[in-house]
Amino acid sequence: MTHVIQSHPAVDYVQGDGVYSTGDYFALPFETARYGTMYNKFHCGSIAGHAVKDGECPTRAIQECKQKMIDFPYMGHKLAWANATGSMITAEKRAKVVVKAQAWGDEIELDGVRYTLHPASNHNVELKAV
Repeated sequence: MTHVIQSHPAVDYVQGDGVYSTGDYFALPFETARYGTMYNKFHCGSIAGHAVKDGECPTRAIQECKQKMIDFPYMGHKLAWANATGSMITAEKRAKVVVKAQAWGDEIELDGVRYTLHPASNHNVELKAV
């Protein structure tokens, strides 16, 4: 049985299993002044995952990204990332969404590589390779 951590009319946050692929979503808790703990949703991806989806060689894509990290360190190239997603209010009925939730410091697997989740500036998440 799935453990629901937090439920809202449009979304349920359930305990995540820690296994994700490029294009998946997960949520992390943030403390708010008025409402206590709320979950923000993130869209995750990796260079290798996108290469596979595009029919390219993941090893070559990783090597190119690592070289760009050396050649252009100011551009912020990363091998894996998680981007915060927005939210909206709609007038029409929609199916309830279920999002897997993790906690800060959890170890996850993204496209076969292990990372830990750490807070970054501006309510972002940093994926640190294990």
